Amino acid sequence: MSKKTLNIDKQLKKHRILMGMTQQQIVQGILDQSTYSRVEKGKTGMGMYRLLKMLKVNQISLYDFFQIYDQNNYQNRLRYLFYNRDIDGLLRLKDKAENSEISDEIDLAIAALKRKLTKNQLATKLIDKLLHLTKWNEEKIFLFALLMPLLDWEDVKNLINAIYTEFPKSKLEKN
Repeated sequence: MSKKTLNIDKQLKKHRILMGMTQQQIVQGILDQSTYSRVEKGKTGMGMYRLLKMLKVNQISLYDFFQIYDQNNYQNRLRYLFYNRDIDGLLRLKDKAENSEISDEIDLAIAALKRKLTKNQLATKLIDKLLHLTKWNEEKIFLFALLMPLLDWEDVKNLINAIYTEFPKSKLEKN
């Protein structure tokens, strides 16, 4: 069994980068930038009080901060920025995207926010991906929601049935 560990320095840096902030912007007077720089590099620690204050001031939830990072965090950030209608944040996230699939979904989210969503080559590619999915998760359901205005009614019905079939009734009712 592998044990995942949390490195505060790496988490701080990842959140700062995902938020598109500089070191000076994220510290917001809680500590000086040079001290924070040493924290990010793992050369010095940060007290819990200052850490919690920094998270609160920057509106970073404890859950999000202490969650181990992987590709899903880009998806979480994508959804957060989309629901907050933060196009600039989405553009910064796109610059940091680790693969073209995430980049495509960010482009789609930006087009939806700008009300310029069309059935172009990108949307067609993502629709094809949706129609051939065998495994559904939160990220794929978000993609489905973005693409729904471009889908034929028959495809929408089939995809909703696929989602409903895959998830146990109890799980759907909890959310």
